[in-house]
Amino acid sequence: MKKTVRLLMLLALLAVFIPKNVQAYQVEQDPINFGGYFPGYATNELIVLHESGNGNNVGPNSLDNEAAYMKRNWTSAYVSYFVGSGGRVKQMAPAGQIQWGAGATANAKAHAQIELAR
Repeated sequence: MKKTVRLLMLLALLAVFIPKNVQAYQVEQDPINFGGYFPGYATNELIVLHESGNGNNVGPNSLDNEAAYMKRNWTSAYVSYFVGSGGRVKQMAPAGQIQWGAGATANAKAHAQIELAR
């Protein structure tokens, strides 16, 4: 029994230290031009995730379409990140700044707001 426990512990330690291949997401920079506007800093109490809900915008270009729409209409709503089109990630605005996507209370508390494109 002691040999079995020792063997299992050795295998567990080896599993921890064996190199593993992982890939990080590449974050594409696609900043909104705020023209000097600065909304202030948000606290780091929340991270907001929201789905864009646009059933007409699906497929390989859905992320680019949603990001382009947000860049044109940022005075109504905007977020710091968009995720979609098979796992691509675009940063639209700096994390840590107040963003307009979740209502006044949540906006001031959300370090990042992430919109999910279809």
